[in-house]
Amino acid sequence: MKIYLCLLLPLWLFAQSFSVASYNLFNLFDGTVQGSEYPDFQRNWSGHSYKQKLDKIVHVLQKLDADIVALQEVENRGVVHKLAQRCGYPHFAVTSMEDSAIQLGFLSRFPITYTREIKVPEASRNILQIRVSVQEHTLELFNNHWRSRRGPEKERIAYAKALRKELDPSREYILLGDFNSNYDTGFADRPSGIGDILRTQQNKIPLTQSQLRLSTHYNLWLELPLRQRFSYFYRGRPQTLDAILLPATLFDRKGLSYTDNSFAVFKPEFLIKGKRINKSYSDHLPVYARFHTGAFEQKALPEGYGTVPIDALYKTSTRLPKRLEKVVVLQRDRYGAVIKKQGSKAIYIYEPDNALKKGYRYDLLVYETGNYHGVREIKRYTPLRRHGTAPTAPLYLDPRGKDLNDPELIHEVIFSLRGRYESGRFYYEGGSLPVYFRDKTKKPRRATAIILKDVRIHRYKGTVQLLVTHSSEVIIP
Repeated sequence: MKIYLCLLLPLWLFAQSFSVASYNLFNLFDGTVQGSEYPDFQRNWSGHSYKQKLDKIVHVLQKLDADIVALQEVENRGVVHKLAQRCGYPHFAVTSMEDSAIQLGFLSRFPITYTREIKVPEASRNILQIRVSVQEHTLELFNNHWRSRRGPEKERIAYAKALRKELDPSREYILLGDFNSNYDTGFADRPSGIGDILRTQQNKIPLTQSQLRLSTHYNLWLELPLRQRFSYFYRGRPQTLDAILLPATLFDRKGLSYTDNSFAVFKPEFLIKGKRINKSYSDHLPVYARFHTGAFEQKALPEGYGTVPIDALYKTSTRLPKRLEKVVVLQRDRYGAVIKKQGSKAIYIYEPDNALKKGYRYDLLVYETGNYHGVREIKRYTPLRRHGTAPTAPLYLDPRGKDLNDPELIHEVIFSLRGRYESGRFYYEGGSLPVYFRDKTKKPRRATAIILKDVRIHRYKGTVQLLVTHSSEVIIP
């Protein structure tokens, strides 16, 4: 028995777990105005301002306690050196870009064995590449701060292309930083830097772990429920600009591996309350993830996980998460989408910023359902796969001979309904219903015959009604 313990003990002793973080410091300038700072900071910045902010950033980094931290928006080597000293990091690296007021930096508890700046054509900011030694393994990290979204996407594509040229798909590496791109950034008519050039998406849908292949990347934002996906707010809307992207080599059986479902946003109460980030620290929140030596181990799926029809989501006994396969987006509006599959009920997904496209078939993983004024809807989900377009005509409700007041028809969409509008009600052959116009410009000013196209059966506060959404069409014959 002693012999076996001696053989096993070294493996246990040398297994190592470590964390990697990214933090945009929102222009951490030193106390000396040198003329290269932004004009606003030259007017309002001082040695006292620097000391106050430095103390706060040190407090965040000490609480975060990551083994490697990628920093964006820091003025110079002196500031990064000061952070390293005060936070106990023996190793650091900094860019030296003469045409930029701000630099990129790394803090590391592991030895930095290689440092390089990757030039981006016609850009003032470089990409900072380092290699660190974790036990006998080499890990590459690429710190990014891409062009802000005030500039066109082609400028972020330039960063993505410069970065992709330096990537060796056989190596273990981490892409992180402020990409100034959301995890689901995608354009129907042109490529995106993060989605298409770095290949975090397929057919404009973010890749899952199981879809990773050579030279593709997994965006760790997919680990979190939709409503927890933010590290920044723009005019009150959540953004996922700060990201950690991983290649397939960190999901294999050797070397270094990602620790499954360890990605998180660092958001203690002193940094954020509600949707208000405390900007005396930064206007961004840090993001981080854990890694370890040894094989990747996928976290067990929650008990009861499996594929179900949409109808099952209407039962309170259904345990989530559950997978929906090849459901079709039948209607889109600014608040969400209606999905349906042949032979099943329709259901509404409430998610104003969802990337689902009308007329496409998807696999979805549903995390949470709930009732809105007594109406069942999906509140949290993740798109797993987009299959392509699907015929929608068979999925519309044929209203002929139907009692449209039937609660079983809630969320059903009618392709075309002819009738008369008068005093807030719609009169059709066989009955009448209240009608609500989300777009008030579509509401008739007087009693008239109308045709409603792409109209949804809805219930609000117990009353069944017809819902004319922003995507609906109102025709006056």
